[in-house]
Parts: sequence; C-alpha cells; structure tokens
Amino acid sequence: METTVKVYLRDEQGNEDWFVTPINLSEQEVRKYYLGNIFNMGRETDHMMTCYKVEIIKSSN
Repeated sequence: METTVKVYLRDEQGNEDWFVTPINLSEQEVRKYYLGNIFNMGRETDHMMTCYKVEIIKSSN
C-alpha cells in the first residue's frame, strides 16, 4: 500500500511549511503517524515543526 500525502506544519512562532511525500501506510495510519507529531525541518540548524493537517493526495493498495 502506498499513500501520497501533503503534510502541513507549523512552528511555535506560527510559521508554516508543507511537503508532499509517498509513504507505505494506510490513510488511517498516515494520520496517526503525522498529526500532532513534531518533525525537524531544519537544514543547517534544528527547526522543529508540528503537523496540524494531512491531505491525502492519492491512495493505492
């Protein structure tokens, strides 16, 4: 199973970001994996962001 998702993130200052990625999880598992969890989106320094929304773009079995 592969699900393509758009993941929306927000940091403590209210700055927002997003990314699109395929992941080998069901739609329900994708939401559990991303929603409310914190991810480091920094390149040279840490930039911790919390996922507040997940959009399912495509889902295949």
